[in-house]
Amino acid sequence: PIAAGPELLRMALSDDTAQLPDVALFMPADVISGTSEDAVRAGIMVGFAEGCMGIIRRITDQLDGETTVVFSGGWGRYLANETGPESIYRPNNLLDGLVKLLEMNG
Repeated sequence: PIAAGPELLRMALSDDTAQLPDVALFMPADVISGTSEDAVRAGIMVGFAEGCMGIIRRITDQLDGETTVVFSGGWGRYLANETGPESIYRPNNLLDGLVKLLEMNG
């Protein structure tokens, strides 16, 4: 699956709406909030995490077996923390894989 990440969602909400504020991206302490900034932030960050968890659940169901979820990239650490202890965060997963390929192919 390909989906929009938090930064794209943030830009769309701040650039393409007249009155929604631009916000810093981090997981808010509470989903229910008293400010527009916190409400936008919660919508972006909680929505992103829950969307990813839903995609992972559907993939796991489709594979019909045990799976290991490995996160990498810019939001990988955040997602691994949000999805539970069975998730793995590897910040350099792509580079590590390329090194292994080079080692295997001399």
